[in-house]
Amino acid sequence: MRCFIIILIIFLSSDIQAQKVWTMDDCIDFALQHAHSIRQQNLQVAAARDQVTQSKLAFTPYLSAGTSGSLSWGRSIDPETNIYNTVNYLNTGFSLSASMTLWDGGRSIIALREAKLNKQRQLNELQRQRINVELQVIQAFINALYFQESRLIHQKKLTDSRALLHQVQVQTELGLKGKADIAQAESQVAEDELSCLQCENQYKQAMLDLKKMMGSQELEVNEELRMNTDENDADTLHHSSSGWLLSPHRGAGGVSLSPLRGAGGVSLSPHMGVGEVSQHPTAVAARMRVKSAELTVKQARASFIPSLSLSAGVSTGYHRSYGTGIAPTPFGKQWHDNMGSSISTGISIPLWDQLSHVNTLRRSKRELTLARWEQEETMRQLQIDFTKACLDVEACQKEIAQQRQKLVADSIAHRVLLRQYEEGLSSFLHLQSAVRTLQQSRISLLRQRLLLILKKRTLKQYGYTS
Repeated sequence: MRCFIIILIIFLSSDIQAQKVWTMDDCIDFALQHAHSIRQQNLQVAAARDQVTQSKLAFTPYLSAGTSGSLSWGRSIDPETNIYNTVNYLNTGFSLSASMTLWDGGRSIIALREAKLNKQRQLNELQRQRINVELQVIQAFINALYFQESRLIHQKKLTDSRALLHQVQVQTELGLKGKADIAQAESQVAEDELSCLQCENQYKQAMLDLKKMMGSQELEVNEELRMNTDENDADTLHHSSSGWLLSPHRGAGGVSLSPLRGAGGVSLSPHMGVGEVSQHPTAVAARMRVKSAELTVKQARASFIPSLSLSAGVSTGYHRSYGTGIAPTPFGKQWHDNMGSSISTGISIPLWDQLSHVNTLRRSKRELTLARWEQEETMRQLQIDFTKACLDVEACQKEIAQQRQKLVADSIAHRVLLRQYEEGLSSFLHLQSAVRTLQQSRISLLRQRLLLILKKRTLKQYGYTS
């Protein structure tokens, strides 16, 4: 008996642990670690760092070492007398050399600056990918949460319809209602059961889409989604006994009547300067493209400047004659006696290259002009998008305020018609119409509240902090 109880406790505890509650931030954090595009971009950032290191090492000397060996027989040249002889010889050589560019017109410095700029571009692209993934996950999360909460609303309506059917059956037995009312109530129950089934399927599809966006193998379709506890929104989601979304401060009909706030509790103004969007990754990328084009122009101009280089090296040789009876000089002594050294400098002056450098400079200047035009257009478009995002948040807040008032009115109308129907003063069709209107108002309020959260999250990507 004791073993059975222990096994039962372990089973129940494992079942409870399996039901994980996923918040929006949990889904975003998981996606940022497992998204395929972000992992690819991390490799690009690593490659850019390697490029910076390689550009820095270009300022160090280039060292090389070499060795050679040869065995000759028959008629060959004596290494000591340079006279042809018929003696076999063994020759080996060793060399060590170094070379370094002293001045190349600043091309190496420009290349280093380009490498550093490319690293910053890759980091900025990583940030842009993170924003895209975050917005995609938020969209999928809001969609899944909408169907999750809609499922509760439909289930509550189904419960109410079944309770009303039971009430009609009792009143029919008492002679207060007719069979037509029972048929209509049964039809309403069947319709609500179909709506619950459809909403359940849509919820599973939305959970699969969220799982795809997250790159997750852990998220299950039966797990619960919940908004963050610190989500700074005027319309925080709460469950109630009625199964639909309520605010902590509820008015008539169970609907929140608290005043509407702006994003983060402040009023939004669509007339904001360019500084609000200047730090957006898209704007940063446009500025970096201009800087890269400027460096390309400098690189093209540097190709007209002469370059100066310095090189030095040491070498030695060892040889041995066979069949002459003469003992060879020891290797260590020959390394000392035969060692040679050299040092040289060189200068390269570009005189004529079929105007290749000139055409490169002209092309780089055109690309610089185009990059500046694209930057202006990008900033203009970002400012428009930011203004639209502000207007969307304000419009969504106003719609929520109107939807709340409508929900209050629909709730009162539903209560009145339900009371009239119970007293025989109204038909079932009028009551059914009021129920559907109330149901649609609840769904619309749910949709607008979730849409407001999405709009505020979208607004944050433009650097707006609440």
